[in-house]
Amino acid sequence: MSDTIQSADELDSKLRVSFRYHNDRGGCEYRKMTKEESIQLIESRDAAIRAEEARKQAERYVWISVKNRLPETADHVLLCNKAGSVFVGFYYDKEWTDLKLGLRDPTRWMPMPDPPLADLEATK
Repeated sequence: MSDTIQSADELDSKLRVSFRYHNDRGGCEYRKMTKEESIQLIESRDAAIRAEEARKQAERYVWISVKNRLPETADHVLLCNKAGSVFVGFYYDKEWTDLKLGLRDPTRWMPMPDPPLADLEATK
């Protein structure tokens, strides 16, 4: 069985969603959603998921003050000093280590960004 829905008709046949609404007599009724309403609901859900992922991604790549929080692991991170210079380094055993210049006093850090997937796929 395929997980991909190929058409609105297939969606309509698989999706059995109803919703409650208030009728003009002051009561509540249920009715099956139309194909268009089902598609709109799914598109709205997908848009909300994409927005949440974008928000999480934006929060991940924010400079963090070393006074507020330190990296939890010895993974490589981006470091920034008072002069605004940016370096790659890591925090381990209560000490900062820069990979090239021996930077010891960064003021801010952030996780390394994800590699560009399109470039990685092209090299396969």
